[in-house]
Amino acid sequence: MYVFLIHPWIDHWVGRRAVFSQELQPNWFSETLLFLYLPLQNAVLVYGAIYFFSSSSQTAIGELILFSLSVGCMTGAVGFAVAHEYVHRSHLWQRAMGVCLLVQLNYGHFRVEHVFGHHRNVATPEDPATARRNESLYRFWVRSILTGWVSSWRIEARRLRNQSIGMRIMRNRLIHYSFLQLGLLSLVGSVFGLKALCFFLIQSAVAILLLEDVNYVEHYGLVRQSSTPGRFEPVQDHHSWDSAHLMTNWSLFNLGRHSDHHIRPNQPYPKLTNLQGARTLPYGYSTLILLAHFPGLWKKTMHLYLDKPVGPI
Repeated sequence: MYVFLIHPWIDHWVGRRAVFSQELQPNWFSETLLFLYLPLQNAVLVYGAIYFFSSSSQTAIGELILFSLSVGCMTGAVGFAVAHEYVHRSHLWQRAMGVCLLVQLNYGHFRVEHVFGHHRNVATPEDPATARRNESLYRFWVRSILTGWVSSWRIEARRLRNQSIGMRIMRNRLIHYSFLQLGLLSLVGSVFGLKALCFFLIQSAVAILLLEDVNYVEHYGLVRQSSTPGRFEPVQDHHSWDSAHLMTNWSLFNLGRHSDHHIRPNQPYPKLTNLQGARTLPYGYSTLILLAHFPGLWKKTMHLYLDKPVGPI
């Protein structure tokens, strides 16, 4: 109710900041917000596992599903936003925290595909996470999830191609993440039981779909020009959709300032700004995610802005 009813209303009521907002310097408060999320997500997931482990056999299926949906909205919205911030950081311990969050959502390969694939191929046909013009959200889900997973393994294979077979296996990050995910699932199932395992799997599925909803919104219909086959113009401001809505950026660690993130991917989130040449979304993320589930309304709304000259609304 909060994510899809209350938040869109607040986002609309609070409104947008002037597009040319001043960047801030990271401080103890902005870093503490990130750092505290990992134990918070762990606490919620453990609480859910214990709750369904200790509940009676008559626990309603509806309760399991609705509780899992609620947790998945949290881990999918805030959890992926924090993980996304951390996997771009330069310190190893911060990247490790990002991977820990992703492993809990059964999406560890996102770290490899996003950093080394998406940022290189954004707004091209080679990028699984860029939604094509007229592509529905539901078709995008299938294409992005499947081809993103395949792309991450190809990226890792290229990185290790000069290593021996043994070292390719030992140093393959996706193998590490896969073992961590399987180990965590086995632990939850063996210690807390089948209902807890179902809770864990449902919340991660919801989180993954919510992440792909955000991907769908961030680059829908945008294309980098190609002068020769396989070679594209550099990433520019207008190859991402920005959101200047305050609640969107407050809730998602400035994820709505997405064009600046693609220009400066290693900048901490307080330093991101809305760039002059970026395309600006007409509504905040939560409103547009709802709209994206209705392809006809989505196209009718977004194509009006997709066909306008580049620049803020």
